[in-house]
Amino acid sequence: MAGTSEDHVVVIGSSIAGLLSAAAMSPYYSKVILVDNDTFGGEGTVRKATPQGHHVHGLLSSGWTALQKLLPGVELRLKQMGAEWVHFGKEFRWHHFGKFKANFEDLMEGPFMSRTCLEEAVRAEVTALGNVEFLSDAVVGFIGDSFEISGVRLASGKELNAARVVDASGRASRCPQWLEEIGGKVPRVQTLAAGLRYSSCRFKVAADHGTEKWKALFVIPKPPETMSGAVFPQEDGNWLVTLAGRKKDTMPTNQEEFLEYAKQLGCPDVYEAIKDAEPLSALAHYRFKESRRYFYEKSSMPKNLLAIGDSVCSFNPIFGQGMTVCILEALKMSELIERGECASQSYFKSISGIVSHAWEMITVEDMRYPELHSQRSLKIKLMQQLTQRVYEKTSEDGELNKMLYEVIHFKRPATDLCKPWALFRLL
Repeated sequence: MAGTSEDHVVVIGSSIAGLLSAAAMSPYYSKVILVDNDTFGGEGTVRKATPQGHHVHGLLSSGWTALQKLLPGVELRLKQMGAEWVHFGKEFRWHHFGKFKANFEDLMEGPFMSRTCLEEAVRAEVTALGNVEFLSDAVVGFIGDSFEISGVRLASGKELNAARVVDASGRASRCPQWLEEIGGKVPRVQTLAAGLRYSSCRFKVAADHGTEKWKALFVIPKPPETMSGAVFPQEDGNWLVTLAGRKKDTMPTNQEEFLEYAKQLGCPDVYEAIKDAEPLSALAHYRFKESRRYFYEKSSMPKNLLAIGDSVCSFNPIFGQGMTVCILEALKMSELIERGECASQSYFKSISGIVSHAWEMITVEDMRYPELHSQRSLKIKLMQQLTQRVYEKTSEDGELNKMLYEVIHFKRPATDLCKPWALFRLL
């Protein structure tokens, strides 16, 4: 039996969630082993297990701050790789509910780059820690019982013992099944239909694109309208453009259809930016069926089993919260380990507020669509009325827009939108 040390950690999955788990664990254990059978293809390659890497990704301000705490060298590395820094208050143009948001003065900023670029930067920083190993294999089950896990079984027939196991395997996580196999309790799961569809293409930035007012552009419609789009700068100096729709929308399959789809968005800016730009890639497509949340914090768990990222909750990416939630979870993991308080239930209860913040926001937004109206609670209906008023007012009120951004970026709770100062500005 390999790896019998009592101070080893096994992380299932070596994508961003797994890498961040390793960063959190590395200072406190002699060895961290990341197990993944998906081959890392090298610079600029989108891995088979992360098809979403072909589409735009957002890193929110609080996520960027937390990432720097976990991996202090990541800022310099991303700058060397060419990531573009964007000021959210002035350079990120958000067209929402029919109007552009008002600008505001603030220090909220962050790097824009491809998901692949970010993963490569994080992987390089984690590799440099010195006590992190990558094992090409697949986990097929847990060793242990409902009280404590002593390791994992591998597809190769080997076993790895571990003081702690972290499930970072994403939406395809088999953790609930493996828990059941060892007599554990399967956590309650909640799903929310999304039915999102994406088509994306890279473009060479046209010399006369006329976008001096923004570095990044984001267009989200007012339901029941469904067509949205984003133009985000990439580390190579070009644009990644993602167009999105829902089940009823026919997504583009070629460049002509891509431009026609962009022309139909709620504002002309996406189309105007790319109509004369040179496409640099074939169209890439992706579907997101549903958001899914496991309530591990309400379940009895083996004391040394943790989970992170999409293994806990995967979100409709409308607000780009997925990576930030994962980073904040990893930072919380690190803080709890440092204090000696990272038993599974302490950890899951600690991150539940982070997850709930994002889950409640996407629930409010997805349930604006008629097919989900029947699932709305009174609380959701009231939040929809309040946030619609906020969305309408933030096109003219920069201070209120700043508060909305701070809520979306995990810098303040959503309940702050109900405070007298905010409500007064809605009159």
